Amino acid sequence: MHMVIEQTTGAPGLIEFKACRDPNGGFVAGFSRWESEEAFTAALPTIGSLSHLRKPEWSTKPDEVITLVEV
Repeated sequence: MHMVIEQTTGAPGLIEFKACRDPNGGFVAGFSRWESEEAFTAALPTIGSLSHLRKPEWSTKPDEVITLVEV
């Protein structure tokens, strides 16, 4: 996850990108905030560019993108 954060540092529209861990050790997730949905969509190829380095045993299911909107 930290390599993905490094890879996306400086991406247009990126406000912040953090690695988060489930306190019960169940999973690691990336949390990012973007200026717009378009900026996030444009960065998706960069975000996913290191997926080939992930070992199969690190994942229990495919990646999931969850989009939230501030209220």
